[in-house]
Amino acid sequence: MLETERAIHSLRESKVPVAGAIINRILPNDTESPFWAARHERQQRQLAEIQQRLGTLPMQLVSLQKDDIQGLDALSAFGRQLIQPWP
Repeated sequence: MLETERAIHSLRESKVPVAGAIINRILPNDTESPFWAARHERQQRQLAEIQQRLGTLPMQLVSLQKDDIQGLDALSAFGRQLIQPWP
C-alpha cells in the first residue's frame, strides 16, 4: 500500500494525471471454506484501508483469476472486467 501511495504521489508531482487505481485478486465472498472466509475477511479490512488512504481516487476491483493472465484471450477477459462495474 505504501508503495502505491508513493507512486501516485510521484506521478502527481510530475504532473502525470492519475485516473484511478486497479485493485486485483479480489476474492469471492461466497465461499464456505473457513480458510477462504478468513482470507476474504482480511481482504475486506485491507480494502477499507486502501479506500481510506486513496480517498476520492476512483478504484476498479478485479476478481482473482483462475490462472495467470497470459495470451490475448485472457488479456481481453481481464480488460472486460476493467470496464464493468464491480458487483
